[in-house]
Amino acid sequence: RVMFSVLTKFIADRPALRMLAQNLYCYISRRIVLLPPLGVALELTYACNWRCQMCFHHRPAVHEEMARTISRRKSEELTAKEIKHLVDDLAGMGVRHLSLHGGEPLIRPEFCEILEYAAARGLHVSTVTNATLITEKVAETLVRFMPDLYVSIHGGEKTNDVVTGIPGSYLKSMAGVRLLQQVKKRLGSETPRIHLGCVVSGVNVENL
Repeated sequence: RVMFSVLTKFIADRPALRMLAQNLYCYISRRIVLLPPLGVALELTYACNWRCQMCFHHRPAVHEEMARTISRRKSEELTAKEIKHLVDDLAGMGVRHLSLHGGEPLIRPEFCEILEYAAARGLHVSTVTNATLITEKVAETLVRFMPDLYVSIHGGEKTNDVVTGIPGSYLKSMAGVRLLQQVKKRLGSETPRIHLGCVVSGVNVENL
């Protein structure tokens, strides 16, 4: 078990190897024997401090019921205790990677607690965030427990603000990224590795 954990961590830390391993795993699961999922994406919350044009949570034309009832749906979100039970189940199944999504996952006040708990269970945890809610405490927790962080940036300053529907969103995201970089440097850490994620649309495709 220890050797397997070391091997999976070695692979998880190397994107090219991780992709090859995932492809092999999927091939075996489809053609030879059904295996547990390698990774699970978990939506921690429906809430978000952005209003991105392409997000189904806030587009009535695409998912009217989902968008209209987002406040009611918040009551359907799992509690931190329920999420921890789910993490236990996933780890017991052999899941190796947990991706924390939203909405904006950092809106959850228990985000750091959930991240630390999942990492303690041996899961490779990542998250997708707009980085605007990164504080010193959050940054330190990310450095300690998260190998990879995906930040949503949808263009330059003006374009990003149009896509997100929030004036100043680009500058706030950059401030969060800079704070995280400063904490990484102070603690002498190379992680979390910061990846930029972008949804290509007619609004931003010309200036990507």
